[in-house]
Amino acid sequence: MKELGQVTHIVAPNKIHSLGIGQWKDLFPEAKSWVSPGFEKRHPDFEADAALADAAPSEWHDEIDQHVFQGSAFLDEVVFCHRASGTLIVTDLIQRHDADAQSWFWRIVKGWAGILGKGGTARDLRASFRDRDAARHSRDLIMRWDFEKSRDFARGVHVGRGETVCERRFRMAGLAGFPPQLRRIISRRSGSHW
Repeated sequence: MKELGQVTHIVAPNKIHSLGIGQWKDLFPEAKSWVSPGFEKRHPDFEADAALADAAPSEWHDEIDQHVFQGSAFLDEVVFCHRASGTLIVTDLIQRHDADAQSWFWRIVKGWAGILGKGGTARDLRASFRDRDAARHSRDLIMRWDFEKSRDFARGVHVGRGETVCERRFRMAGLAGFPPQLRRIISRRSGSHW
């Protein structure tokens, strides 16, 4: 990691993805630790330097957009978009697991959850969207960002037609239905038709 450059920030983008943040902070004590809004309540033993919000902090607001995805009674995920590379960065909101890398048990569990192969939003997370209007507002805001690729932190990069991939996965989560003007923009960028 040190060969890539100085580590200045450590990010836990949701309260579930907490494994290792303490160890990373121990390895890089000079780095600022950032956590999702609900992280500290679930993990009172970890003292973060700052909580993430909708507005990107001054440390990266010129390079990265961010938004706390709303509407879930369970997940408080912060979604990012790196402008220069056109990459949407998600953690658990959209997942894709390679079937060949899973044991038979996890192939069954992840297949049932809807996150194996082409992936999507896990079944339990889909059920947690109590405020659908807030979730659709978050979806619309994210889909206005300019991205061509999507990356889920632990599972790799999905290249090409990022908006089309994300729209399909949001639809699978029961959050479909873009306004017509946004559909035209997405269709123009990706070559897809609605």
